[in-house]
Amino acid sequence: MRITGNGADDTPILIDGPLILHYYLEARRAKTFDSAATDHGTGLVKIVDQVQFDIDANKGPATLQVKSDVPGGVMIPRLGSSGQTVPQTTHRGSEILVLSKPSAGRLIRYQVTTPTDMAIFGLRARILPIGVYLDGSIGDFWQPTAISIGV
Repeated sequence: MRITGNGADDTPILIDGPLILHYYLEARRAKTFDSAATDHGTGLVKIVDQVQFDIDANKGPATLQVKSDVPGGVMIPRLGSSGQTVPQTTHRGSEILVLSKPSAGRLIRYQVTTPTDMAIFGLRARILPIGVYLDGSIGDFWQPTAISIGV
């Protein structure tokens, strides 16, 4: 992750490690939000079906796009070409968005855009980890281990 600025000292700050929760102490109004690809700390294939925003979108609705790498191993949009609408708010508040199509992936990326501007204070996702997921399109296979039958 890289954070850069426009101040007197705009030397890039590098952070080495996973980010699971996006939270800004002081949210900034912007036209885009991008979580980057995250595995939500599980390393497993998971299904996401709901996203909760702490958002102020009082100037107009926004659009959410969820990208994931399953099936196929390539990050592609899972909510159709136009994404899913995040409704306009009257002030800062919590918005729960049930996804029109639950998305599966080892890596999941959340992107929010708006033609006006918005402030996102936090984003949480409801995920269901899947124990074993085989993606035949990339040649995944599973070899079960021997199980004692108690002789």
